[in-house]
Amino acid sequence: MKILLTLLSGLLLFSCSYDTTAHSQNERAIPDIITDQSKVNKSPAENTATSEIKKIGEYGLLRNSDAKDANGWMLPPYKNAEIKMGFYSEPQIGEEITVVPLKVSIEPFRVKIFNATRTENSGCIKSEKERYFWAIETEKLTKPEILEIKPVDKGYKNQMPFSVFAIYPAVKFAKSLNKSSLSKNSLPPNVLIENVESAIDLDNDAKPDLLSVNFCCGEPEKAKVEKCPYICKKYYRKNNKAWELFDIQDFQEIC
Repeated sequence: MKILLTLLSGLLLFSCSYDTTAHSQNERAIPDIITDQSKVNKSPAENTATSEIKKIGEYGLLRNSDAKDANGWMLPPYKNAEIKMGFYSEPQIGEEITVVPLKVSIEPFRVKIFNATRTENSGCIKSEKERYFWAIETEKLTKPEILEIKPVDKGYKNQMPFSVFAIYPAVKFAKSLNKSSLSKNSLPPNVLIENVESAIDLDNDAKPDLLSVNFCCGEPEKAKVEKCPYICKKYYRKNNKAWELFDIQDFQEIC
């Protein structure tokens, strides 16, 4: 339940800090849904530099149908799925977002931005720059592996079966790393392996280049415990081989 509440909070706040047109294989190594890992371009030199990344975040994937249960959750069979995202800076219509499914056997894919609406923030506003955000619309997802998959664990619902890690603008290569493959030396200072929620490799060297880290609010250097009053999140990116703090979500300030 704490997982679900955290994801729903992220959907509401839109991260309080921060059929597509065909392309040739050389232009985009990660297609809409890839099924053959050999088709992914594995050359680090061709990847988007992490310094060019404008937005990263974890979001819940939502499936849509015509049927609902007594609590308003949509029921199968599902017609399509979508990822609700919001940016504080205006995105470029037509650009793509890399989506990395987490804890499921679905390969990374891209979605194209086809609309962005400037929207007033109804949540807590910690600064004037957060008063408005851009609500992002992308094409709907209809692949069977997304519409038919079971929820990854008890923290998810049928309508929201798993979460994803989104990267904007899109990169040529991205994959999720297992926490068991991480070492203390591969992480930013004072980040504990047990607090890592997602680790994303962008250059196929089996080391993280993007991280999301959950922790008890106010205690970022202590191991996360199940009974935290609030779970906060930090995002990190590696830039020129050095880690930098990219974004912070403080869920204890939700109105």
